[in-house]
Amino acid sequence: MGNRRPFFRRGVTAPVTPVTPPRPKIVQRILPASSWGYGDLIGRRGKRIRFVVNHVAVGNNSLYGWFVQSGLSTHYWVSKKGVIEQYVPDAQAAYGQGIVSAGSDFPPEYPGNGPDYNRMCLSIEREGYPTEEVPPAQWAAIITLNRWLAFTYQVPVDDDHIVGHYRTDSRNRAGCPSTPSMGAPLYLSRIVDAMRAA
Repeated sequence: MGNRRPFFRRGVTAPVTPVTPPRPKIVQRILPASSWGYGDLIGRRGKRIRFVVNHVAVGNNSLYGWFVQSGLSTHYWVSKKGVIEQYVPDAQAAYGQGIVSAGSDFPPEYPGNGPDYNRMCLSIEREGYPTEEVPPAQWAAIITLNRWLAFTYQVPVDDDHIVGHYRTDSRNRAGCPSTPSMGAPLYLSRIVDAMRAA
């Protein structure tokens, strides 16, 4: 039996092992601990990462200084040139999703409150405004980062786990993220499609 080929029924395809996506180049600019984590002694209070939340910064340049002053945070920021900065360790929650609003299109796994949702999220800001299209280098970096994070943390690649800020705050963040040619839902669908195709 040692030399026999594995048996596959005709018409049945052997399972495909997913290819590990490359880790993007990431510039570490970790914020002071007071800017993330809710003071949790155990990172994320043991909650699993289930979402990657995409944002638009509504501004240009690195968010590091603004986050230091504001006490807010996200895990990552992607520049128009495709540079990725990390502000919060993946093992900790960031304050990126902020206020949630009733009546939003919450993902099915939404835990019912903002702090626990943040404990289940990784968040990505993109440099720029919703009134601007995404430059090719930035788009490529956004797809690469989303794909690597989803693979690393086993986040499902679908419209209920790769999401935008608008999903939890449709009142104040209805256009987060979006561009002139894409509303927020289409923007996220394009990200998911590109992740699957990569």
